[in-house]
Amino acid sequence: MTVSKFPGRSALPSQRAHLKSPSLLPEPSTAWLADRRLRDESLAGVPPHLHCIDAQLYDLSAMQHPGGQFWIESTRGTDCSDAYHTHHINSARAAALLKKFSVNKKVDTASIRCFDWNEDGFYATLRRKVWKEFGNNASGRIATGPTMAMQVRRAKRRKQCGPRAARL
Repeated sequence: MTVSKFPGRSALPSQRAHLKSPSLLPEPSTAWLADRRLRDESLAGVPPHLHCIDAQLYDLSAMQHPGGQFWIESTRGTDCSDAYHTHHINSARAAALLKKFSVNKKVDTASIRCFDWNEDGFYATLRRKVWKEFGNNASGRIATGPTMAMQVRRAKRRKQCGPRAARL
């Protein structure tokens, strides 16, 4: 039997709890998050009103998150390092903003860590390369809309076939 380098994976609440339940409907994600909050508080000491990212505690209650307040509210009281690292491709910009909300207290997250987010690790290296390749545009954000080539093809279709064909 191999022991995971990250014991937090086995300690996570089961996302398949509904399979053992007599209910036909799956447990809502809010139930899983509530279980995770309890786990993170009991194993690592993450206070229910703060967020933990890379063992550092933050008070994000006053933050206006660009992705919406849902993320702030749903991850409160948890170690949200995984969500933070996987959703912030421009890590330098996100880290600079995050510093403003630090409460200057750390917790021991060794028992709940699920992944390795070291700056010299695989994911951080990949993220830097992706940002270098795709992130350097005027807005400072990765383009998510149609590329120029896609817009040209759409304009040609519209000209040839009318506006309805351009949506295909």
